[in-house]
Amino acid sequence: MSAPSWQTCSPRQPWAAQGREVLYQVEPGRLDQATRAMADLAAQWDRRLAAIKRLAEAAHAQARKSEGSGNPPADLTRSPDS
Repeated sequence: MSAPSWQTCSPRQPWAAQGREVLYQVEPGRLDQATRAMADLAAQWDRRLAAIKRLAEAAHAQARKSEGSGNPPADLTRSPDS
């Protein structure tokens, strides 16, 4: 499911206007929708950052392991099958 665009889930709607002044009134349902969309996006980033952290820690561990053996570090960007 793709996140809704900010225009479709804007938590506010124009309530009154006079000249250049525009007053807004919050719509709770749409505010909840925007909150859920932001929480979903934050969770996606948390998963991506955790994956990057795992890769970096594995590369670091492999580099430290190969320092003592005299072997060059393994190419962690390739799958074992290739």
